Amino acid sequence: MTEKTINELKDSVAKRKFLKSGSSSVKGLDGVATINWDIYGVPHATVISELDMWFIQGFLHAEDRLWGMERTRRFVKGTLSEIIGPGGLGPDKFFRRVGTMRAAEKEWDSLENEGKNVIEAYTAGVNAYLDLELP
Repeated sequence: MTEKTINELKDSVAKRKFLKSGSSSVKGLDGVATINWDIYGVPHATVISELDMWFIQGFLHAEDRLWGMERTRRFVKGTLSEIIGPGGLGPDKFFRRVGTMRAAEKEWDSLENEGKNVIEAYTAGVNAYLDLELP
């Protein structure tokens, strides 16, 4: 990744709507979820289904932890050096050798539908946050 691309990503993140006070409604998978932030900035969600609970969890995690999620994803896939340069080659080689992604794919294949539905709902929540319109 070039420095220009990294700066564009930083600008994109800086322009996102951060929902840190008051309340907001978010369209979930099964209905509309309401998120209320208390005076300490802690979110409290009201949902109509368990899958919407996982959806909102993904949404809120993306809002607060997007960079950490991306960093962890890149560590596990062995692609950290693509964004930080040669300093990431050591971890990349290690995680590729260990086969973390192969193990995760094998685990996914062995999951029952209920487990896959939970992960897919969480992922949909992350993606819903990423799809928010920039101001």
